[in-house]
Amino acid sequence: MNFSNIFSKISILFICSMMFFSIFFSFSQSTKVIAANNARIKDSSPRDGSKQVPVDIEPTITFNDKVLNVHENRIELKLKKSNNKYEEIELKEIRKSGEKLIIVPEDKLEFNKKYVLEIDNNAVELKNGYYRNSRNIDFETNYIDFYDLMVVNDAKLSSILETYTPRELRVIAPDRYIEEISVLHKKRGKVEDDTLQQITDSLTNIDIVTEDTYKVKRVYVKIKYQGHTMHSGNAIKVTDNDDKRKKGKDLYTLGFGNLPPAYDVIVISYNSKNEEVDKQTIKVAANDKLFQEIKETYKYKTAGESFTLYELLDDDKKFNDLLTENDMKKLKVQVDD
Repeated sequence: MNFSNIFSKISILFICSMMFFSIFFSFSQSTKVIAANNARIKDSSPRDGSKQVPVDIEPTITFNDKVLNVHENRIELKLKKSNNKYEEIELKEIRKSGEKLIIVPEDKLEFNKKYVLEIDNNAVELKNGYYRNSRNIDFETNYIDFYDLMVVNDAKLSSILETYTPRELRVIAPDRYIEEISVLHKKRGKVEDDTLQQITDSLTNIDIVTEDTYKVKRVYVKIKYQGHTMHSGNAIKVTDNDDKRKKGKDLYTLGFGNLPPAYDVIVISYNSKNEEVDKQTIKVAANDKLFQEIKETYKYKTAGESFTLYELLDDDKKFNDLLTENDMKKLKVQVDD
């Protein structure tokens, strides 16, 4: 028996076994580390598939560890268009806060639209590693009419409160853009009581100051007398209006002749999509003066704000401000996830 050959074979088998065990142990430990450092999403607001997401939402992703770095060009918020194509929404910032990643749109979202938040793989680095997956969160900004819910259909309110609490139901007030309306009106008559002076016709100038020059693209004026529209037309933007433009405001103006002593001025502002964004009415009442100036300045506590039904119940003054400043039919109700 050749003990030397046997010993040599046993030695080779032992060395191979040790090598195999070392590789297996290293692989096992590596797998455990990967499993322990597996970055993942714990929660999101809105959640995927949400239907009545508030338009003022800042989508938030909660991970299972602290967010260290973000590749912002790999995170996109998109609006689904009617042709099934997507339009990228401009973002103001993407902010880190502990385990949360907060996506802040430049402007509010639109009502009754479909959106998708896209997060590419390796877009976010956590303390426990990169988030390796791609993730899409689809949501919609549908709403319920406040007027329908609170005035017309009490059964609908009862039904909704079976699913959501007042803390989860959010009332959205519309943004307001008309800041001031000024009317200078001269009645038909003589400027002075002079028998030689001719009678001159009535003359009216209407000035409108609007906020946010980027949102308001057109101002339309209607003159109503005894419920009927007498005149209407687009106001003209005053271009040599440097002081107001520096403050992000615009001045529009329009003139009319031969108006009656009393009438209503209805001012409507529109955005670039020709959608009505604000509306105000100022009344010119008849009096004995030949010249008359009427000016209304509008300041709001609730414009563009949102409140949960719980907040409104808890603060009756806030509830009153909301109803006083806004047409109830323009208030929207959405759901906080």
